Amino acid sequence: MNKWLGILAIALCPLFVNSAAEAAAIVGKDIQYKDVKGTVPVVTSGASPAALEALNAQFVKNLQGIMADYIKQRDENRSQTALPESIKKSMSFAGNYRVYYDSGPWVSLVQNGYLFIGGAHGMPFENAVTVNLDTGKNYKLADLFKPGFDYKTYLTERVKNEAIERKELDLLVRPEVTDQQKFYLTEDGLVLYYAPYEIAPYSNGFVRFMIPYRDLAGEWVREVADIEPGFILIGEEPFWHIDIRPGEFIRFRGVFETLVDQKLAYDRPAYTGDTWVYNLGSDLSVTIVRQPTASTMADNRHFECTAYLKWQGKTYKGGAQKW
Repeated sequence: MNKWLGILAIALCPLFVNSAAEAAAIVGKDIQYKDVKGTVPVVTSGASPAALEALNAQFVKNLQGIMADYIKQRDENRSQTALPESIKKSMSFAGNYRVYYDSGPWVSLVQNGYLFIGGAHGMPFENAVTVNLDTGKNYKLADLFKPGFDYKTYLTERVKNEAIERKELDLLVRPEVTDQQKFYLTEDGLVLYYAPYEIAPYSNGFVRFMIPYRDLAGEWVREVADIEPGFILIGEEPFWHIDIRPGEFIRFRGVFETLVDQKLAYDRPAYTGDTWVYNLGSDLSVTIVRQPTASTMADNRHFECTAYLKWQGKTYKGGAQKW
């Protein structure tokens, strides 16, 4: 088993987990810098007026910086007498944005666009921003994880392995995850991305790797995600099986003196670091510990967690696997 999968032992429900949280209102605003135009996002709710003003000013500054670089390169190229007039006239700039996640207090979006200053092709750009509107904090990748977790090594291994599996990628260099890694958040997972030429040819465009939240649970900082684990539990001698579906149900089946099959309403666990305890009734509880274990059967199956079922005064050991 991959050692990192043993570390990241639990599954995570859809992100940032209050589905009833109110989304921030985000609208587009056209701006102009010298003779170049573009569109920036404007967040109009979800934070104090001062925080919103600072955030929106940052969006303008981000795009204006790219506009200024474009204008400088464009004007330098246009001054070259050897460059055909048709190329000079075709130089252009486009700037816009895309919101990938918006559920109070979290906003994750990308300011993107395309510029052409001559040559074989233009160049796209993307700049991601992830912010907590309650605190006004702009998050770096390191801010998403608990202190002490070697997220760069884990994520580098993930993107390296996926890059090898994706046959369409003609890698120029081995992908690495650094402190400056570009990322954004979606409903389904953390997206790491690389610009054209960064790890692959221009023809591959932006190269993206999506890491599902369920693979990051347990290392996600508590202020970022209110984590609810999801598991498949299997025990032997006697056989028992528990399916934990966060927000949906917990189903318990087992062969004890008689066949037991109970479908219970989901109730969130007591969470203490590496242990989750589900109290399911007066004589039924489950404890899951983030510690790898193996089955006692001949197949020697390996599990990412150790599980303990307490049923009618007795305790039975088993394994737990994320779903």
